[in-house]
Amino acid sequence: MMKLNSNTKVKIISLLSAIALWMYVIAIVDPEDTRIIEDIPVTLTNTERMDAKDLVVYQDEPLTCSMYISGKLSNVKSITKDDIQVYGEISDPIEGKNVVYLKANMSDRVSHEFSSSTIIVNLEKKIYKDIPVKIDIPKEYTNTVESAVPEKESIEISGPREQVSRVSYLYGEINPEGKKDNYKENVKLTAIDKDGKEVEDIELGSKYVSVQVKMLSSKKVSINPVFNSDASGINYSFDENSIEIKGKSDKISEIESINTEEIDLEKLKNDGSLKVALNIPEGIISEKKDVTVFVNKESITEETININKSDIQLRNNQQNISISDFNLPDEIEVVVSRYENVNKLTAEDIELYIDLSNYDENTKEYKIEYSVNLDVESVEIKPDVAVLT
Repeated sequence: MMKLNSNTKVKIISLLSAIALWMYVIAIVDPEDTRIIEDIPVTLTNTERMDAKDLVVYQDEPLTCSMYISGKLSNVKSITKDDIQVYGEISDPIEGKNVVYLKANMSDRVSHEFSSSTIIVNLEKKIYKDIPVKIDIPKEYTNTVESAVPEKESIEISGPREQVSRVSYLYGEINPEGKKDNYKENVKLTAIDKDGKEVEDIELGSKYVSVQVKMLSSKKVSINPVFNSDASGINYSFDENSIEIKGKSDKISEIESINTEEIDLEKLKNDGSLKVALNIPEGIISEKKDVTVFVNKESITEETININKSDIQLRNNQQNISISDFNLPDEIEVVVSRYENVNKLTAEDIELYIDLSNYDENTKEYKIEYSVNLDVESVEIKPDVAVLT
């Protein structure tokens, strides 16, 4: 085993003694220390003098200061800016820049020194102005709210001259969620500039305004079809017999029905149904924008008319052919399909004829055609072919 010489032993003992001494100093003796605390809030104590002259603090940065504190290390470490109260006063406040001399209340266990014993405070003239109130209806409620009228058209505001001059209006927004009947609501107001941004450092004479909210009136009305031609005798129906409309009470009271856009009657009869837009008046709201109109097939009736063979016309008859030259029964049966009508169909309403413009001596069969002066769906002729003998 290696043996330590006397010199090495002395060095080890010295090192251990130094460590022990250092630990003693740290544990028993509390050394002096100094540190800086920044951003300490400053309170002005003589604001009544500023109020008397209608002056208010107006500057971009908050009133703060910095301070050096000195004392025992343990005391210095325990102090924060929340433990320090800094105040000052403006002895003779004027509009513009004012010097404030700083003082502090804090623990007497440490000493303090301001990094600067004064700060500069800018004061502006406090002015008063009546500003119009603007109440907004949220977009999602424009189909349910008729109007939102504030109890006061304007409210007085006050503040620094520069800030007050920026204010264009006092803005508030109603919240009619779940409301069906007219009601009153207290709406919070915010000072807004011409660009729609909030203006700070403004005092409102009243932070809230009472708003009378009037809900839109609603009622159910019938649908009135508008056809492009006479629809007498046509039995039609809609997919809905009535619709709900909303609007201002004075307009709603005048409306008993809503017209459709023009309906093409021929297209309706051919297709059997047709979707058509509703002609919603200006200022009236309806979730229903169109309806479907149907033709009821039950309204189509069949009528049979017998027409004498001798009443059939021969057109373009260059060969002087007689109707008796055709092999036809004495009466021709004509079946007419049409929509119900109060006017009874007669033989005079239908004209049968054979067109001989394409006569050929080798052609024996000629189609019997018709013309009719009524609105019909179809015409069936029995027989519909005449045979030339």
